Amino acid sequence: MPTKDRLGCTDQVNEMENEDVLFVLLRQENSYTLPTTYFDLQKGSSRLGISKIHREKMCVWAFQILDHFHFDRETASVFASNLDRCLSYRASSRQYRKKIEKREFQLIAMVALYIAVKVHEPHHMTHQHFSLYSVSNLSQGHFTAEELFWMEKQMLSDLNW
Repeated sequence: MPTKDRLGCTDQVNEMENEDVLFVLLRQENSYTLPTTYFDLQKGSSRLGISKIHREKMCVWAFQILDHFHFDRETASVFASNLDRCLSYRASSRQYRKKIEKREFQLIAMVALYIAVKVHEPHHMTHQHFSLYSVSNLSQGHFTAEELFWMEKQMLSDLNW
């Protein structure tokens, strides 16, 4: 006799639903293509003044910040996604004609981390544990809370949020 789960569905129904979900996921995976990265776009171009080494350093920095604040390390993947998507957009957009210099890259990275924490660690945001002012302090005077705010606004627009 088939057993029922807490919702009253039999094992057979759950198995069919799982197969449907798996089928949809496999179909999506087969049709997914990786987006062009900003590093691919900069080959033969001088639009980006940054390299993979810069990205690596910012990822290490992000992990240090996440560990310091006792945030979930998975937030780093949200940070990296935000950073990569924003830079890819800027590298491919006609709206951004100038080269992305190191200072702007650092600002974008700091805001990418701030957005990642807001999305992935909302319980910390309610206590002002991690605010634009604390991120500004982390920059050691390089960026004001106002600069971070305006970059956040621009990034959210660029990413169609």
